[in-house]
Amino acid sequence: MRRRYPPYGRLLAKRMARPDTWRRNWVTSPDGKRVSLFVLAGVDAWRLGHEWIEHRLLAVSAPDSDPTIYDWSILAGHPPILVWPCGRCGSAHLECLICALIRDGCERVLALRPRCCIRYLAEEVS
Repeated sequence: MRRRYPPYGRLLAKRMARPDTWRRNWVTSPDGKRVSLFVLAGVDAWRLGHEWIEHRLLAVSAPDSDPTIYDWSILAGHPPILVWPCGRCGSAHLECLICALIRDGCERVLALRPRCCIRYLAEEVS
């Protein structure tokens, strides 16, 4: 059985299919050929996702759902994926999310944490 996209994943897929529109998004390369993709995680992910959706390419990992049930492959091919904690984000949820992202083809993931940024590489994560 095929897994469904995470919240905002269908909208992200539509936007990713139109590279000519990428330039209007925040954190896009000057030539518009590379984008930064965000995964918002934590108790305020829905609220921030609603605010950011117009100008960022993102998906949401809600704290009340298991990130491993979703198909995150829509984010693959655009490293690094930026995991942006919004409010409290438990370590177990973050770990499951990162494993799911790497499982679905994301080669590099940057998880922003208080006072640091943790980099995960697919080749180093089992």
